[in-house]
Amino acid sequence: MKTTLNTLKHTNEEALFFGIPVMCDKSSRQGFKTLIAKLFFNPQITPEHVIRYLDQLQRGIISVDRLLKLIDKGMQAPLLYRSSESDLSELMHDKIQDWTNTFGELSASDWAYLENNYNINRQLLVVEENKTPQTDFHSPKEMAMFVKERVYGQDKAIDMLSVPFFQQYESKRRGKPCLIKTPVLLIGPTGSGKSAIFQGYARCSKCIIVPINSSEISGTQWKGMHMTDVILRTIKDKHGPKFKNIVGRDNVINEYICVLLDEVDKITHHNQKLASSSGTDFYTDIMCDLMRALNPGEYLFLDDGFNPDGSPKGYKIPVDNILIVFAGAFSGIEDVVRKRLHLNKSIGFSQASSSSTSIDALLNQVTPEDLIEWGFMPELIGRIGNICALNSLTPDLIYNIMTNAKDNILQSHIDYCHQYNIDLHFTPEALHLIADAAYKSGLGFRNVKTLLSKCLNPIYYEFRDESAKTAMRTVNIDHDFIAKQLNLLTK
Repeated sequence: MKTTLNTLKHTNEEALFFGIPVMCDKSSRQGFKTLIAKLFFNPQITPEHVIRYLDQLQRGIISVDRLLKLIDKGMQAPLLYRSSESDLSELMHDKIQDWTNTFGELSASDWAYLENNYNINRQLLVVEENKTPQTDFHSPKEMAMFVKERVYGQDKAIDMLSVPFFQQYESKRRGKPCLIKTPVLLIGPTGSGKSAIFQGYARCSKCIIVPINSSEISGTQWKGMHMTDVILRTIKDKHGPKFKNIVGRDNVINEYICVLLDEVDKITHHNQKLASSSGTDFYTDIMCDLMRALNPGEYLFLDDGFNPDGSPKGYKIPVDNILIVFAGAFSGIEDVVRKRLHLNKSIGFSQASSSSTSIDALLNQVTPEDLIEWGFMPELIGRIGNICALNSLTPDLIYNIMTNAKDNILQSHIDYCHQYNIDLHFTPEALHLIADAAYKSGLGFRNVKTLLSKCLNPIYYEFRDESAKTAMRTVNIDHDFIAKQLNLLTK
């Protein structure tokens, strides 16, 4: 509903600009329009702030030029909220909604002004807004099919994760937590797709996504970044200036979030050695904190400093609203499995000297007892619902991901070249060479991004803005070109 702005009405107003009366003479009109456009196209400045600025303008407290200078310099004031790590497209979506509710819909001439002066049009904002698919999912199978279009070769893990993610999705939709969902542990070598699977589900979960690297957090009694610090920061970044609107009674944040706790194997191991042998309680405290995040019916306290009176300031979030996915490479746990199965340990056994099939077979037999032997507390392992081992990626699988998976890094390079009217073509032999190099690196598909960027850098070096004005031309990337670039990289 449009807000009536009686205090901003001018008796001789000629027109509306972005829903706001033009309150100046012709000589100052251009500066006024620039100011309004910048106030609009800044996701950190709320409509309430705009009303205050315009009121100060109307009363002569501040000038248009002064306001423009303050905005251009990134003024730091209580009225201006800044959130540099937020997703700006989502914040602009909220900003447009708030602006419409306060000042009314933007007119065609308003959008034309933005396009002519800032190269921003309505269609571009809508495209950015729709990065998350609008499809409604009605079963875990439907969610799994969506993720399988983007992640290849890991169907077992995708199917297993589809159940808790769908339960979390339904919790968000119904506004009621699912008490039977349990966390999942993903085990797999570097570059096998653990993060990619989580990101695939993140795109369709409609929940707040919190990726955390386990090696960078500490326990409650220790200095450093705590898991709850990352959760609170992510929630604040997601909502920006509207964060205060989601805090309910007793400072409870009733949000639904999905947490990826990556490199969880490093909680107990440092440089492939058991960390607890150092004789400290550091890693035990981290595991105890994780257990608190898995206790149904309880709350996590999100510390936010102190109140003016010195009392702790913070918020609470229900544990039942949180889904945690653990992930790690667990390099060396195959020896724990081999010991339990009384298999003879090969001399000099390693991932490099042993077939991927044998390692996959051993990882698929990891049990809770093996994880306890690895160094995890039994109380923590008892709270994890399923353990799923990912397959090692073969060169053929890496090739299939590059050529068939949606939203993959190869397509991003092709789309980038289209901006410069370049039609980038790869021969199958060139892509197979990249896949082989990624496999031999031991980094899996993760290394494909690095290889592609370094191989294509000589082509990108020649790009110029003017090339977008020329006719479309084709650039073929063949086996010899990739081989030459890979040889240069190894010198």
